[in-house]
This record gives sequence, structure tokens and C-alpha cells, in this order.
Amino acid sequence: MTTPNDDHIPNGNSTPDDHPTPNTVAPAPCATPGQPVGWPASQQRKSGRNTALRIVIPVVSILAAVGASVGVRALLNSNAEPSPAAIASDAAKQVNENYTFPLDVDDVTTWDKVSANGAELDYQYTINSSVDPNSLTKEDLRASVRSNVCQKKDSRDLLSKAVVMRYSYWFDGTDRTIDFSITEGDC
Repeated sequence: MTTPNDDHIPNGNSTPDDHPTPNTVAPAPCATPGQPVGWPASQQRKSGRNTALRIVIPVVSILAAVGASVGVRALLNSNAEPSPAAIASDAAKQVNENYTFPLDVDDVTTWDKVSANGAELDYQYTINSSVDPNSLTKEDLRASVRSNVCQKKDSRDLLSKAVVMRYSYWFDGTDRTIDFSITEGDC
């Protein structure tokens, strides 16, 4: 699936020169079939933390692209201070205008949608059935997302305006979900 901003989305078939991502914390994408973007084929994935990182790093890379594409800085630098709900609503609207959902983030993660609910900016993902739902804990996934979100200036800007970033991961073929929120206090 393609979007108007494909040049910012890691898709597993790119090289670092094709898609420069200066804010990305992931290693250079690998082209090994069946391996997620950014992870060498030789890397072991035995713990839930490694599985969480496998999922989080591409997701956070997209968040960096989203922050740039929605023009959050312009919104936050305006003279009139919009409410957190207005900021979240505007950010969700702009993301939905610039991306087509669902969007494959990597070989195991699909970004289903982004929406606003009051001051919450809700990100919803599906993890495909190749990932054992028991291999991830809420604590590991939240810690990985929190670390990466707090490193991004655009994300910190949103959080500083009392926007709450809510993440929901649904495991395909099961009834298991992992839900959590990131607030300014988490950074």
C-alpha cells in the first residue's frame, strides 16, 4: 500500500539512501526475507523486550514522519494556545489526510488508524499471527514506546501541550490487546 509520503515510510524493500530518516533510532534496514525492517537476520529474538523492539522501532519511525507531515510545530508555535483536544483533533485529521490506512509498518505490524478522543491521540495497531502474543508484555512494549516517543522533539512538543498519546496493539487471531498511554510525565 502506498501513501503520498512513501519516502518517509520504511517498507522493508528500501535502502538507507532511498529513505533517509535522520530521527530514526533503528539500524539500517535489512533486505533479508522474513526479517523485520531494521534488524539483521542474525539477531536473536528470545525475550519479549526484543519482540517489543522489533515492533516499536518501525512504528516510532513512522511517528517521526507523522510529526513532520502534520506540521505540529506550526500548530504549537501559534500565538493563540489551542486546547489539548484541538491539538489532538487537528493532528489526527492531518495524519488521516496524508496517510491511507491500514498501513503496513513492517512484516508483523499494521498501523490501523489514528484518531482523537478529547486530548488523546489514539494510535491503533494489529500484530499479525506470526508473533506469539505471550512473547510481549505490556511493560516491555510500553517501555520501548516511551523511550522512543520521548526522544522525538515533535512527540515531546505534543505531550508538553497536555496531549496524551494512547497506543493499542491487537494480536490478530486472538482476543489479546495491549493498551497504554504516554504522557508528558513519562518523559
